[in-house]
Amino acid sequence: MDAYEVVSRYYDLEHDRLTDDVDMYLQFAQTYGESVLVCGVGTGRVGIGIAVRGFETWGFDVSPAMLSRARQKAVSTPNLHLFDADMTSLDLDRSFSLVIMPLDTLVGLATREAQEAALKRARACLLPEGLLIVDVLNPLVLPDLSESRLLRLRFESSTCEGHLIVANDALEIDPANQSFELHLRYEVAAGHATRTEWASLPGRWLYRSELELLLRLAGLIPTHAYGNYDLSQYDLASPRMIVTATVDVPTS
Repeated sequence: MDAYEVVSRYYDLEHDRLTDDVDMYLQFAQTYGESVLVCGVGTGRVGIGIAVRGFETWGFDVSPAMLSRARQKAVSTPNLHLFDADMTSLDLDRSFSLVIMPLDTLVGLATREAQEAALKRARACLLPEGLLIVDVLNPLVLPDLSESRLLRLRFESSTCEGHLIVANDALEIDPANQSFELHLRYEVAAGHATRTEWASLPGRWLYRSELELLLRLAGLIPTHAYGNYDLSQYDLASPRMIVTATVDVPTS
């Protein structure tokens, strides 16, 4: 089973209150947002948040389960255009002024080769005067080996049907290979019955210098590194690593 079939059922319960990143993207859209592409649109949280503000927005995902939920939520958002695609082999016949890789989309690719391929495909979709925004976790605040595999409370929420959802996670890290496996456990309590669902998501973290190098290899020029959605400067303790890049246009 696709792990995102499980994750898609609980993703919005966890993330619907997260709006700071959408507010940040809207700031950039005021300058670059003639046309917006959201890579890894998921259940549509970011794509819908941008589209409802009047921007023509396209979004794609490789997970049918996540994309199905996005389509259900976007039925009254006509300027959000959803389609299925893989970031590493994306081939479109149009370009965009703003391309977004939101909330750990890039680190969800488990190899450096896949991450490089995704950045190259994003570059191919970007207009010469456009902007790419990549939002990934700051690897410097990841748990160390002593905390690897420790079970932590991820979130707790109630559904409109009155079910209680308790989600836990355990991050299994492999520093030698710069990779991780995120193990998720969802406990759903309905009355006196409880069921448990599991999902595991692989990934590979990036350090700032490596991400900037991969951007350059993709034909992009890194412009800024921010540490959070308020556009504060990136530093060692920042919760996020948000890097912007423009197209490297060769000079004759």
